[in-house]
Amino acid sequence: MEKVRRLEPLPETKRQLFLLSGNKCAFPECEQLIIDQFGHFIGQICHIEAANIGGERFNPSQTNEQRRHISNLILMCPTHHGVTNNVQQYPVSKMQEIKRNHESKAYTGNGLTASNAETFIDSTFSTVVNMLSNVDELPLADYGLTSPEIIGAVNNFIETISRVPRNTRSLFAHCILSSRGDNYLEFDPREIAIRLGITDQTFITHSAILQRFSLLSDVDNDEYPHALRQYITSPTKDETHIWFLMMIRDKYYANPVKVLDIFENLNFIHLES
Repeated sequence: MEKVRRLEPLPETKRQLFLLSGNKCAFPECEQLIIDQFGHFIGQICHIEAANIGGERFNPSQTNEQRRHISNLILMCPTHHGVTNNVQQYPVSKMQEIKRNHESKAYTGNGLTASNAETFIDSTFSTVVNMLSNVDELPLADYGLTSPEIIGAVNNFIETISRVPRNTRSLFAHCILSSRGDNYLEFDPREIAIRLGITDQTFITHSAILQRFSLLSDVDNDEYPHALRQYITSPTKDETHIWFLMMIRDKYYANPVKVLDIFENLNFIHLES
């Protein structure tokens, strides 16, 4: 059985949830806007069945993916999020009814567009990244390491990568999955472009962003055209960051979807025991 982890909802889920909200709190008769007239996000994503053990209406039979699925999420103002924490008055069936009634009205005439939602996700609805207390899901023993020895460096890395645009983080994850080396992370940028079906210029654009955050080296073209080499680097010149990324590659090489969730959606919680 999988460990219960609170996973960040996918950006696609947030976007759809916002469109369905009509930019209003879902609680009956509430007119509170989710985004106010100044463009500030003042709503909250509420779980119908809690994301964590001990939360309101927690359902142990759900998977982590089901807990972050749009069917289990609803947008409310902070006041009514608190009100619905009363599980006697607001059991699962009542919360589902509130969601169903509100979102059925929001389908038409709400004035929201996919473009509105895109702006909302990109510039307003920012992801809050929680720091880790351990990374015990990784093969630490293979590197002669323990969580207390590296957790500071790991959280430093997470803080840095969280400032990188999501699409660039996605490319970064593919670089890790395609990398070689036991003491370094080397890859051929041409291979990444082919794998992702992107142009060389698109790769160069993302590469420039990663280099600005000191997460990627310049291209080594000494053996061109036989080989091009690029290296994943540490923003603080700390080799612990490289070991950390190697362990992620080794642990989840056969499960690339998990690696993408970790980096694209900043769900580093997968690494915590």
